[in-house]
Amino acid sequence: MLSKRLRDKKFREPISSALQKLEQHGGSGSLMIIKSKIPTYCSICC
Repeated sequence: MLSKRLRDKKFREPISSALQKLEQHGGSGSLMIIKSKIPTYCSICC
């Protein structure tokens, strides 16, 4: 559902921001979980 919402301009920025915060504060496995749900997600970390 989130990957479909990311295509809509009005939802893209708030969803991206929330995903970045989850990645930063969600622990070591958070990126793997995000990528499993949204394969096109690009990590903010190096």
